[in-house]
Amino acid sequence: MGRLILDIRPLRHDRDFRWLWAGQLVSTLGRQVTSIALPYQVFVMTGSPLAIGGLAAMTLAGFLLARLPGGAIADAYERRRVLLLTQAGMGATSLALAILTLSGSPPLPALYLIAFLAAAISSIDGPTRRAMIPRLVPE
Repeated sequence: MGRLILDIRPLRHDRDFRWLWAGQLVSTLGRQVTSIALPYQVFVMTGSPLAIGGLAAMTLAGFLLARLPGGAIADAYERRRVLLLTQAGMGATSLALAILTLSGSPPLPALYLIAFLAAAISSIDGPTRRAMIPRLVPE
């Protein structure tokens, strides 16, 4: 039964893990909002399901192109610094989306490019975050 219940002791005992966990929560919420809002915006702009498919293709391309180097980057560089850079990059893509949206009618290729960059940055962020946890929490 003990293995079925979530162990929250690391959150209580380790300040750095709490910070990492809280940052991941905020980051995940932001990604989820973007993953709903961006396809909706593309559909409202174009009315075309094909345009949403193009957005999904750009997101997949960004994910696939950066996934393998993302793991190598997480291993080769200081993980805290990589995580700070990826979070700044993801914040910059969200800011760019907000600016484009508030400007009126954003160009579709710009939305595709931002989706590509956000997916690529997220592909570096994920392995880095997962590699940090074993170093923060004792066995």
